[in-house]
Amino acid sequence: MPEIARQYILRLAVSGGEFPREQIKLWHSSIGLSDTKIALKKMEAFSIIEKLPATNDEGKPNPIRLTPVFYDGIRIAISSLSSAPWQAATPVTKDQKNSQQQPNNSNNNNPTPPTSADLELFTQKRWESVLHYLVGSTDSSHEEPPAGVKTFLETTGLMQDDPDYVPPSSNKRSSRGGDKNADANTNKPPLIITSKGYEFMLQDKHMQVWQFVLQLLLSFFKKNVADYHNEAILFLVSLSYCKVGEGYPKSALSKTHQQLYKFFKQLGLVYTCKLLIQGSKNKDVSTVIYPTRVAVSLVSGGSQQQQNKSESKDRNNSSNNNTSESSSSLSSKLKFVENVLPATTTSVLESQLSSPVPSTSHIAIIVQTNFQLFAYTSSTLHVAMLGLFCDISNYKQLPNVIIYRITRDSVKEAFRLGIKAHQILRFLKMHAHPRLRTSGQSTVPPNVEDQILLWDKERNRVVFDEVHTHQCTTKDEFEYCQMIAKNKGAYAWGSESTHKIMLKYEKAEIVLEYLRDWKMQVQRKRAKSAQEGAVKRRRKGSY
Repeated sequence: MPEIARQYILRLAVSGGEFPREQIKLWHSSIGLSDTKIALKKMEAFSIIEKLPATNDEGKPNPIRLTPVFYDGIRIAISSLSSAPWQAATPVTKDQKNSQQQPNNSNNNNPTPPTSADLELFTQKRWESVLHYLVGSTDSSHEEPPAGVKTFLETTGLMQDDPDYVPPSSNKRSSRGGDKNADANTNKPPLIITSKGYEFMLQDKHMQVWQFVLQLLLSFFKKNVADYHNEAILFLVSLSYCKVGEGYPKSALSKTHQQLYKFFKQLGLVYTCKLLIQGSKNKDVSTVIYPTRVAVSLVSGGSQQQQNKSESKDRNNSSNNNTSESSSSLSSKLKFVENVLPATTTSVLESQLSSPVPSTSHIAIIVQTNFQLFAYTSSTLHVAMLGLFCDISNYKQLPNVIIYRITRDSVKEAFRLGIKAHQILRFLKMHAHPRLRTSGQSTVPPNVEDQILLWDKERNRVVFDEVHTHQCTTKDEFEYCQMIAKNKGAYAWGSESTHKIMLKYEKAEIVLEYLRDWKMQVQRKRAKSAQEGAVKRRRKGSY
C-alpha cells in the first residue's frame, strides 16, 4: 500500500470509520491530488473502503467509509498489545528444563514447546528434503518429503517421468537419480528434474516458497472462488502478523485455514505439537501451531525497491479509470511476489567462507580454463546440483571443497534432462567466488562459456520436419505448386530438374486442394480449346 493510503486508513479508523468525501481534500495539498486517487483506488481494490458512487440518490456526496470487517480489525489491531490475529497459547510450565524437543516429528506428545532455533532447524530439514528429492540426491541423511509434496512437484511441472526408464526385470539401470525415486512395486518410472525444476533451483528460497504457495492458492481457487479466495489471502496476511516462537491453538483457525496449514506443515513453514495450555477447559493436550520465520516473512519479505517500482508504475498509469477492476483480479493481488530478486550478496558469502567450515546454505564456485570446477561448499544439495552437469565418475572431495570437471558427455546428459545452456551458465555466475566478483575478471572463462553454448548448438544441427512429397508432371504444375506452397508457408524443398517438391505435412492438404482446382481448370481449358479446334475443322471441311 502507498504511504498516503496508510495515513488515510489510520485517520479513518480514529474518525469512526468514515469521513466526508469533500473534506478529505483538506488532508493533502493540491499537488498530491493524483496520489490521492491512486491511494483510494488501491483501498477499494483491497476491500478496505466501500465502493460507493460519488453521490447518493438525493444528490449528496457519499462519505469515504471503511468496510465493517476491516474497521473492526483495525480497531482491534490498534488497541491490542499483540499484533497476532489469534490469541497466543501459553503452555503449562512443567519440567521445561528437560532436554529440548527436536521438531523432527510433529506427532509427538512431548509437552515442551519448541524454541526459535528448533523451528529454524525444522524448516531447514523439511525444505532441504524437498530440494534433495527434486535433484534426485541419494543422500540417506535427508528424509523424503511427504507424498502430497511429491505429487505437487509432478503436477507443477518441476519433475517428470524418466523417458529412458527400463523396468527392473530387464536388469538395466535407469537414469541418474532413478534408484531413489523409482517405485519398485508398480514399476512406475522414476521422477527426474525438468528444465522448469532446474530454473526453480536457481531461485532464492523466499521465491521458491512463493512458487509453492501460488500453485496452492490456484488449486484452491479452482474449487470455489467465493469460499476460498478471501480466506486464503487472509491466512497469508495473518501469518505475517504472528511472532516466531509463539504458539497459537489450532482451534482458533477457521476450517479453510486448517486445510491450508496442513500443506504449510508439509513444507516446513508451520510446526505443530501437542501441549498443555494454561486456562484451557480441556485438561488434555491441545494442538498448537508455531509459524516459522519463513512463514512470517512470506508476505512482508518483499523488497522495498519492488514496492517503490509498483507505486511509480501506478502513478504513471493514474489516468486509467479501470485500474480498480484489474487490481481486484487474482493475478494483480499476487503480482507483487512474482518479481522478488535473489537475496544472496557478496558480503554475506565472504563472511560465510571466512570461517573454517563454511555454512551449508552457501556455495562459491571457481571455474578454470581447463574445465575444472572448484566448489567451496559442505552441502550435499549443492553437490547434487553440480552433478547434474558435471562428470560424477571422477571427482575429488575435501572437507570444504569438491573438485569436478565439466565434460561434453556430462553437459549433454544435462541437456537430455531438459536443462538449458543459459541455466548452467547462470548457476555458475550466480554462485561465483567473491574474489572473482571483486577482481573484475570474468566469473566464467570465455572459452568454457563458448564451449557450453556450442555443445548446446550441436543438438540443433539437423532439424527433422514431417513432409509430404509430391511429384509434378509438368514444369507449369511445379511452378504453380511452388508458388502456392510459398504463399501458404508450406514449402520445404523443391527440385526444378526432377519437378519434385516437398510440402510441410500439416499444410500439404491445403496446397494439394489448390493444385486439384488448378488441374481441373487446365483440363477445362484444354477441353474447350480442343472443342473449338474441332468446330473450326468441321467448318473448314464443309467449305
